[in-house]
Amino acid sequence: MSNVAKHIKLVQFRNFSKLEAAFDARLNIITGLNGVGKSSLIDAVYCTAFGRSYFASSDRYLVKDTCDFYRIETQFAINNDLFQVNLSYPLGKKKSLEINAKKYKKLSDHVGKIPVVCIAPGDVKLIHDGSELRRKFLNLTLSQTDPTYLNHLSSYNRLLKQRNAWLKQDDIKKTDPHYLSIIDQQMAPHAQYLYQERAKLCKDLSPIFNDLYLSISNQKETCHLSYESHSSQGNYLEMSKAVHSRDKLIGRSSRGPHKDDIGFFINGLPLKQIGSQGQIKSFLFAIKLAQFEYLSALTKKIPILLLDDIFDKLDDERVALILSMIYTEKEGQIFITDTSIERLNTILKELKIACRHLYISDGKISVSDINN
Repeated sequence: MSNVAKHIKLVQFRNFSKLEAAFDARLNIITGLNGVGKSSLIDAVYCTAFGRSYFASSDRYLVKDTCDFYRIETQFAINNDLFQVNLSYPLGKKKSLEINAKKYKKLSDHVGKIPVVCIAPGDVKLIHDGSELRRKFLNLTLSQTDPTYLNHLSSYNRLLKQRNAWLKQDDIKKTDPHYLSIIDQQMAPHAQYLYQERAKLCKDLSPIFNDLYLSISNQKETCHLSYESHSSQGNYLEMSKAVHSRDKLIGRSSRGPHKDDIGFFINGLPLKQIGSQGQIKSFLFAIKLAQFEYLSALTKKIPILLLDDIFDKLDDERVALILSMIYTEKEGQIFITDTSIERLNTILKELKIACRHLYISDGKISVSDINN
């Protein structure tokens, strides 16, 4: 089942005072100079598909300078069924998300209706930075396939916040000797569900991921990922009880799914320590395309694929290989941002791939179809 963003309208969103564009059902290439809003346009698609920005940590950063709100209106199609998703945010107030003029009570109810995968230069932090980003990858993947997971995650995080707030109090205020045991019992079923689903996801992703990496790297290396968590030490209640004294001393919760991580390995060695720039980039493509295939299989919907400035510093051979993989070997709608159409068009001609070219300049957009 295909998902397609057909038309979008932006009002006071990031770079744009107002912008409208119609998209091709297969391949859309967005070009323009740095800073004109190429990433903003695909982020707007992501916002209405997922309910939040891929790039910004807060909605206030999405409001155009000197303005007090933003609004995005996107028309999507699932097969032949059209529906309208509108997202608006008045500065300092609650965000609103509507589908066919019906407002969601909870934004989380929209997650997974339009699967989406984004690859951007900043994703290299998934390899290099701390475990929080790798947990986010797990959460973004699972929340699009399993509403129950998202509910467990929300409940666990809410209870974890309460637990940590109690632990941060002065010792004299920690008067209830049973508090940690009580809240741990509430957290346990949520923690166990998160452990279970994350472990299963990593197990299911690993072979898909390895096959994709072998294709991208021309069969040069093998790689795998592993789920790393405290769950191997026993169930959540046992682990939490064992560290009650320690948690009181350090003032935070030291065991639980909020400490999970993913290990990335190449030829059996940690990627972070031994991976070259090319290996890391290939690794990143492979993990995101594995996410794409996983979402396709679980949701029975083909995700929208957003590629933001990913071909910078790649040679033409590698660009052609990736374009062939994502277009010829897979179905679905694709958005690519780049600074210039010339190099990509030469490669598209060789592959005989048509596209819609959207050129952004001075807050305006011009559209043309390229038939190769």
